[in-house]
Amino acid sequence: DEVMDDVWNYRWSPDGSKIATLRPDGLYLIDTEGIITELVRGGVWDHWWNPDGESIIYSGGSRERSTEIINIDGSERRRFTEDIDGYLYWLTFSPDRSQLAAAQSPSYYVMDTDGSGVLELYNHPTPNAMNPLFWFQDGGSLFFYSSRERPAGFYSVDSDGRNLQPLLEEYWDYTDFEGLRVEPQWGQGGIHGTPYSS
Repeated sequence: DEVMDDVWNYRWSPDGSKIATLRPDGLYLIDTEGIITELVRGGVWDHWWNPDGESIIYSGGSRERSTEIINIDGSERRRFTEDIDGYLYWLTFSPDRSQLAAAQSPSYYVMDTDGSGVLELYNHPTPNAMNPLFWFQDGGSLFFYSSRERPAGFYSVDSDGRNLQPLLEEYWDYTDFEGLRVEPQWGQGGIHGTPYSS
């Protein structure tokens, strides 16, 4: 049997029948019988299952330096969206899996899961690293941490790009909360920090 080493960022398919994982030389698929399939050769550095379980979105490994999508049988490798040049970061799906949000400095975007219907949620001209963004449970708005705004802190915005506003009344630096780097998550009662590892 083939043994895979030096793997990271492995993620189960929505139906739990396959694992997508990365190695230095590309993106691979592993089924529950241990059969390994190479999907993309090259320096892929992040990937996300499409909610239908039939395709995978990935960044890296593209000659055009754009986020791409590929079917799990290896067919129809193509650019994910024609409306945004370059790679997307921090992809996250809405609670009902009908949309996804993503970052590409200096903007956050919302779009359909096929890459169409792109809407810019937020843009700030000051250069800065983008942080993850998170959906509220009702799917009607998102929140993110921004050090571009004043005061720096958490902000919410509706999924149609309206009503940008501070989520907290005071400054809160999630990158170093009580000496521990944390990742915010929305739960009962508001924002909760959980340990984050890069």
